[in-house]
Amino acid sequence: MAYEVIRAEFRTELHARWSVFFDHLRVPWAYEPVTFYDSEGSPRTPAFWLPEQRIWFMAEVEAPVWWGRFAMAASGCDEWLGDRDQEAESCLPVQVPEEWHGKALLTEGPFFPDDTAGVDTWGRPDPWNGPWRFHEANGMSVYGDEPYQWTMCPQCGSFGAEFCGYAERLPCGCLDDREHHKVAGGSDKRLLAAYRVAQLEWAGEEEAPPSRHPACPHCAGRPPAQHSVRVPLGEDVRGPAGRSC
Repeated sequence: MAYEVIRAEFRTELHARWSVFFDHLRVPWAYEPVTFYDSEGSPRTPAFWLPEQRIWFMAEVEAPVWWGRFAMAASGCDEWLGDRDQEAESCLPVQVPEEWHGKALLTEGPFFPDDTAGVDTWGRPDPWNGPWRFHEANGMSVYGDEPYQWTMCPQCGSFGAEFCGYAERLPCGCLDDREHHKVAGGSDKRLLAAYRVAQLEWAGEEEAPPSRHPACPHCAGRPPAQHSVRVPLGEDVRGPAGRSC
């Protein structure tokens, strides 16, 4: 199969690190592939689109006020659940065409997940003490629910994000039976290795080379973080349309 090397420039270091995470797991992604608009024409641009999982993913120190409206539209919901933040409440609806519908995930805060496996006092996988333990929500949020964590199927290796990282909820269906219940796959060794690689991407460098320097949104004039990714030539980054969360 022929591949094309694409060089992406990222707005933040968090975005660049997440691209390394996805690359390590060989999860196809597109960075800011499309801009959506609210009813008055204001642009709304989510960071990552994962076409195989049909997931929109945003990683920010502080969530943009429009994220809730976007997540509602992307999930195909028509009911606004409300927001405690008055500014977010006043945001206008965002228009997301059906072919771009999917699960909208948000991780908020300055931390990147680490490579600590979460186990309880009986040595069983525990989503609360694993890679997301420093995050206020213990993971990511979707429209109206949290925590969600990246997870992997221990049988087929399917990748996705599910509530508490429960692998039996993955669409592959390998664990969808009475024997498997609350299989916390958020500490899967493959995920931990990808977190570790992304954490160490610029480790030990006082200042990364210009072509790799992670940009801070508050530091004007610095170049954006960059990373290269290979995608099959001619691949449609949208993936098959018609399935929403």
